[in-house]
Amino acid sequence: MLCQNVYLERDKSEIKKLQHYVDLVEHYEADKVEKTIIKEYVITNSAIKLTENSGVEREFTIIRY
Repeated sequence: MLCQNVYLERDKSEIKKLQHYVDLVEHYEADKVEKTIIKEYVITNSAIKLTENSGVEREFTIIRY
């Protein structure tokens, strides 16, 4: 029972963190190009997807390791 309690509390804490992250992203005001780029990158976590979604030509090279 104690072990379940520890996991439950840990999971509740993780949910709070994730909900805070979601709230920040959803309410981030992307009123400028730079902020729109930041928000899109946060959502996709990908420079390639960011440029694909924005329809902008890439002027940089992505190096993959």
